Amino acid sequence: MDQGCQLYLRFSADALPGEVDLERLARKVKPAALLVTGAAGETLRAFIEAARRQTLAVLIENDTRLAKALDANGLHLRADSQALVEARRALGGEKSIGASCVLSRHQAMTMAEEGADYIAFGEFGLPDAPGPVETAEMIQWWHDLFEIPCVAWARESYEEDDLRDLIHAGADYLALDAGGRTGPAMLEWFERIAALARSETGSARSE
Repeated sequence: MDQGCQLYLRFSADALPGEVDLERLARKVKPAALLVTGAAGETLRAFIEAARRQTLAVLIENDTRLAKALDANGLHLRADSQALVEARRALGGEKSIGASCVLSRHQAMTMAEEGADYIAFGEFGLPDAPGPVETAEMIQWWHDLFEIPCVAWARESYEEDDLRDLIHAGADYLALDAGGRTGPAMLEWFERIAALARSETGSARSE
C-alpha cells in the first residue's frame, strides 16, 4: 500500500537517541527506518534492540560485517556492484539493501539491476554534494520510469520549499539527520518534517 513520503532518519553511532526518544519517534514521526553511521560498540547493539521493541527498522551504513553481526534490518551502501552482490550474499534476501547514487543515472540503473531495494539520490558529506534542484530533477526522472523506491537526501541547509519539491518530484523517503539537535529539539525537528511530508503527500495526490 502506498504510504506516501516517509522519513528515513540518519544518526551517528556516537549520538544515538535513547529508548524514550525512540518511543516518541515511533509514535509521532513513524519513520520508515533509522540509518546508523560511524564506529560502533555495545551501545549500538542496545540501540538496535530498543528500536526493535518499537518496531523500528535499523540499517547500517557501509559495513556489511557489522550489519550481519548485529542482525540489523539492512544495509546502506555507496553505489558499488561488487559490494552489493557481496552484501546480498552475506545478509540474505530478507534484509533491505539500498544504494546511494548521488546524481548518476547509470549507477542508479545498475544498482537496481543488481537487486538494490531502494536507490538514494543526493548525499551527505560530499564537498560537491548536489543541491535540491538537481536532486529533485533526478527523483522526478526515477519516479517517472521505475518502480523501485527512491530516497532523497535532505541536507540541513534545505528550506521547507526544497523539501516540498523533493516530495512532489516523487521521493518515497526523505533522508535527514538531526543537524546536531538532541532531546526535545531533535524530536520537534523530526516531527515538523514528518508533518510536512504527510501534508505535501496529500497535496501531491490531489493535484
